[in-house]
Amino acid sequence: MIYADHNGSSPVLPQIREYLKKRLDSQLFANPNAIHSKGMELRRGIEICREKIAEKLGAQPRQIIFNSGSSESISHVLNHLLLFQSNKKTIIASPIEHAAVLNTIIYYEKKFHFNILWIPVSKEGMVNAEWIKNKINEHKNDLALIVCMAANNETGVIFPYEKIQQLASDNNICYFCDTTQILGKEEFNFAESDLDFAILSGHKIGALPGVGALFIKNPEKFSPFIHGGGQEFNLRGGTQNYLGIETLAYALELFDNHKDRITKLKKAKLAFELKLKTEFPQISII
Repeated sequence: MIYADHNGSSPVLPQIREYLKKRLDSQLFANPNAIHSKGMELRRGIEICREKIAEKLGAQPRQIIFNSGSSESISHVLNHLLLFQSNKKTIIASPIEHAAVLNTIIYYEKKFHFNILWIPVSKEGMVNAEWIKNKINEHKNDLALIVCMAANNETGVIFPYEKIQQLASDNNICYFCDTTQILGKEEFNFAESDLDFAILSGHKIGALPGVGALFIKNPEKFSPFIHGGGQEFNLRGGTQNYLGIETLAYALELFDNHKDRITKLKKAKLAFELKLKTEFPQISII
């Protein structure tokens, strides 16, 4: 069987499966927040992973907090932006976001009376950046947030997220960009993107499921979502999934070491689509 649902969830990479076999045999297990030697060793391991991920994705280690994945990151960011940042009540949002985004902003719309302006989407699945610009000018005084993902998980269309970020920056408006389908699959640098936030989910890139990372441009101004014992710079309580974090760092290292495959995959994709169009001329490829 050909597995063609990597945008949904990518199987754990063979190298990571082998790593986990050896890792489980090592018997190094403890609470990474404990003050005894095993706990401190695991904590050092987490920080090494944080540094590696920061280096690969153009961030500072202090800008990264580990969590359970993108859905948690989405709720964390939107909770922070919509409940703690201002009294503004208008949101500009793409209607083809992941359900984790759509259901969250719709919840805030109903519960806290936000007004959502839905961005028009073309039949090819592209958002209208010019429309966003016009709506910013119309609603600037009440605009709390712009929400538009980097790449769509269903169509694969890559949105002009850098242009939207520039529009947001120019008008001093917060922009939340769901980067789940970009990080670990395409070239990405957090600092160069100038995004306020970026999110990463392990199961999208061949790491273990149930682990992720949230990138925050200004962590000193960020609100905690899960309160606990001071983990993750007091921004995300709960004992860290250190095995998952290790696989997350390893998966990004493997991506970084095999970037030459990006061009090969794109060529293979175009060849496959050309054959599809030849065999089935009536289809449309988005």
